[in-house]
Amino acid sequence: MTATIDAAGDFVAVHENLVAHGLASATERFRRLITTDVSHSVANLFKEVEDTHRRITRGISDVNTGLARVEFNEGTYLQIAYAARPAPEAKEFAQLVDAMVRDAPAARRGEAAAMAAQFKRIRSLVMRLTADDLESRRWTEAVLDVRTGYAFYGRENAVGAGPDEPAVHTYRNTATNSGGEQEKLVAFCLAAALSFSLGSHETLQPTFAPLMLDEAFSKSDERFSAQSLRAFERFGFQLIIAAPIRMVGIVEPFIGQVILVDKRTGPDGARSDARTATFGELATRSDKHSGELATRSDKHSGEPATRT
Repeated sequence: MTATIDAAGDFVAVHENLVAHGLASATERFRRLITTDVSHSVANLFKEVEDTHRRITRGISDVNTGLARVEFNEGTYLQIAYAARPAPEAKEFAQLVDAMVRDAPAARRGEAAAMAAQFKRIRSLVMRLTADDLESRRWTEAVLDVRTGYAFYGRENAVGAGPDEPAVHTYRNTATNSGGEQEKLVAFCLAAALSFSLGSHETLQPTFAPLMLDEAFSKSDERFSAQSLRAFERFGFQLIIAAPIRMVGIVEPFIGQVILVDKRTGPDGARSDARTATFGELATRSDKHSGELATRSDKHSGEPATRT
C-alpha cells in the first residue's frame, strides 16, 4: 500500500478484514486475559501452594500428638521435626506474584507500561511451567512440590521434658543406624501417619483398622521387631502379618490366628496349600521349613483371641 488515493481500496479491504475477524473484541479479550484472568489464576496457584504449607505443618502437629501417646524407648517418645528451607525458585515465584498483584490495578486501567510488564511476566512463567527441558522441570518442581522446601528429622524426647529442653536423640541421617533401628523409626512414623489419615480425631483410633504387613522388619532383631509391632498395636490397628515361619516367636504376642502356607513344587508345577496351625507346630517346623506365615489379630474387633 502507498499513501495515495489509489491505495484507498487496499486500506478499506484491510479494515474490513480486521472487522470481520473481530480484532477489536479480540484485543479486549486479550487485555482482560493479561490484566485479570491469568493474574487471578496465578494468584490462586500461589494461594494453593501457601495452603499446602499450612496443611503440612498442621498434619505434622496432629501426627506428633499421636506419637506422644506411644513410648518410643523406655521413658521417651518420638516427634517429627522440620526446618523450612524455601528454595530460591520458590522465592522467585513469590516475588513474581507480588509484582503481578502490585501492577494489576494499573494494568486494568489500561496503562501501557503496566500491561506490557504483566504480559512479560505471564509469558515467562508459562514458558517455564510448560517447557520440557531439564532446567525448567527442575524449576517447576521446586515451585510446585512444597515438600522440597522442608528438611524433616526425628526428635526423641524424654517424657515430661519441657519444649525447650534438648532432645535425648536426634535422627537426621539414619544411615548411621542399624537396619532394625531404621525400621523401628519408620514403623513409628508410619503408624502415627496412618492413624492420623484413617483415624477419628475424637477417639484417636483408626476407623479403618486392618493393616497388612508383608515380610516387615526383615532387617530387625527380635527386640526392634517387637517394639515396631507394639507401636502399630498401640495405635489401634488390627495386624495381618505375612512373614517367614522363623519369625513366629516375634509375632506370636500380637496375633490370634495362624494360617500356614506351604509351597510345593512337583511334576505338574508349583502349588500352595493353606491350613490353620498351632504355634507349637510352627515352632517345631521353624528350622525345617521356609513356609509363609499369615497371621491375624482379633483384638481390634473385640472378639476373643483364639489360637489354633
